Amino acid sequence: LIIGLSVCFGNFILLNYLTKGYTFGKALLKIRLANTKDDHAPYFSELLIRYFLFGLIYIIIPGIMLYGLYYIAYMFINDKDGVKLYIVAIIIVLAIYYLYQLMVTFVSLFVKEIKPSYIKYSHLENISMVKKKDL
Repeated sequence: LIIGLSVCFGNFILLNYLTKGYTFGKALLKIRLANTKDDHAPYFSELLIRYFLFGLIYIIIPGIMLYGLYYIAYMFINDKDGVKLYIVAIIIVLAIYYLYQLMVTFVSLFVKEIKPSYIKYSHLENISMVKKKDL
């Protein structure tokens, strides 16, 4: 877990910061991260916000939901009366929020004005570095 988090931190935050918005994959695809307001290279704080929100929305929240569902299933399978209503409520709220974020992310692929939370709050977006040729 520590090695995985270190690699993610190094690749997505430090490398992005040191190379002014590039990672290995972004360099291959000729895209980079840049500020949505003035195209400057990403600041360290912007990268932390972006990847914290990304991890929270797409990794931590689904993990909490799965753990809660595992807990409920365990209690039902073992005929225990420990299933608390607040755990079910938390799972439902997190599921609604997660589905909302997935929907926003999907719609943002087609509607330029709609941005996922991690782009909206970090002000960082992928931009193409390919020069367009005039015909």
